[in-house]
Amino acid sequence: FDYSATVGALLKYWARYQTEEGKDIFYLEVSGDSMNWTKIDSISGTARSWEKREVPLPVFDDNETWIRFHFVSDSQVTMFGVLIDDIEIDVLTTDIKARFVEVPLSWNLKQNYPNPFNPTTMIKYQLPVTSKVELSVYNLLGQKVATLVSERQQAGQHQVKWNASGFACGVYYYRIKTNQGFEQTKKLVILK
Repeated sequence: FDYSATVGALLKYWARYQTEEGKDIFYLEVSGDSMNWTKIDSISGTARSWEKREVPLPVFDDNETWIRFHFVSDSQVTMFGVLIDDIEIDVLTTDIKARFVEVPLSWNLKQNYPNPFNPTTMIKYQLPVTSKVELSVYNLLGQKVATLVSERQQAGQHQVKWNASGFACGVYYYRIKTNQGFEQTKKLVILK
């Protein structure tokens, strides 16, 4: 998830466990790049009933945080291990506490609405991961006539309102490109 609009976050989860003390260890780990991991919580021993755990999440330089649950065991497993349930991330913004928003599973550029339009239309798209996004409009000759978005955006649902009042009526194309390799084009029509 992306921290760019937040001042911090708190990971909450429920755990129930039965492990060999000091030999079987469950770690909650975080990373800013999905390669270098830091342990921020650990469990070893026995808790036969569910216990709620709350762990502050660190903010990394790139404002992205990866989370993983990692279980390390010796070769003699004689107990049931660790069960995790009801994972939540509370994101803290400057003025409100907001619930973590579910991230879409796929890329998608939706048809603008309304279409045809005069003079404004809404273009919606979704990103499953944080990406550098360019959303541009092209004429029938393939010339770029407008850039609506050119920035790094967090995973989630996005929308852009385009005011085409300075453009001639006719058929245009809008295209999204990301640094993750996703590219999609759709047609729109300006009527006057």
